[in-house]
Amino acid sequence: MPHLLLKLCTVFYVTSAFAYLGVLLAPKLRLDRLGIWALGGGITLHLASIIDRWIELELTPVTNFQEGLSAFGLALSAVFLFMNWRLRRPVIGAFVTPLIAVMMITALLVPSGGGAIPESLRSIWLPIHISMAFLGDASLAIAASAGVLYLLLERKMKRKEFGGIFGRMPSLETLDSLSYNLVRFGFVLLTLAILTGTIWAGQQWKSYFSWEPRQTSAMVVWVIFAALITSRWMVGWQGRRTAVITIVGFGLMLGSFLILRFLQIGRHFGSYT
Repeated sequence: MPHLLLKLCTVFYVTSAFAYLGVLLAPKLRLDRLGIWALGGGITLHLASIIDRWIELELTPVTNFQEGLSAFGLALSAVFLFMNWRLRRPVIGAFVTPLIAVMMITALLVPSGGGAIPESLRSIWLPIHISMAFLGDASLAIAASAGVLYLLLERKMKRKEFGGIFGRMPSLETLDSLSYNLVRFGFVLLTLAILTGTIWAGQQWKSYFSWEPRQTSAMVVWVIFAALITSRWMVGWQGRRTAVITIVGFGLMLGSFLILRFLQIGRHFGSYT
């Protein structure tokens, strides 16, 4: 049943992605309503899938790579839905919802894994820690997407190329502000994820910090975004510079997650938190 629900929610996410691409490529069709309703339907079915799997496992379903991708896809969908409700910038959905769709299709295609579930995952800290981690990662992912759009739009403006899809983009100031606000929100959640993970590590490994690869990479990313926020506040960094740092910070975070996963490095292997 959870896998069937996962397939159904993926259909909704793919529909949403095509609708939002329509918002960007054919604005006269006014497909933003279809996009948001399809996204909402996907989130509803996705939640049902995760709850069903949660009941089946009797713990938070992030026990393998497939479930980790699924959980991150849900977090990304939820953050974008909230952002779109607050800011009414549907055109950004053309760059976020395809990422969600690809992530969910990948989750369906990768092996679900199997075997015994580590006892370390049967902890009250698991749902708290992964909720903070995935929502923070999702916020930083959308911030990085806004950063990419900023760089592309800036380049087009310097060349005085204002037509096409870039003529329908939000202003540079809007993209810069959106990215920075998402970075601040994601940074708070990342900080809470590190704190809860540290407490959990202290209980599980008898050491709060042990230079474990996942802990170390999270701290490196935290320092990068802390430096970005501090520099913007004290020096006034903005625009291209903050966009590049945001993209680099998220790229390091995503890259470390994938590399450590596939190379099976560190104590986090088998748990995608």
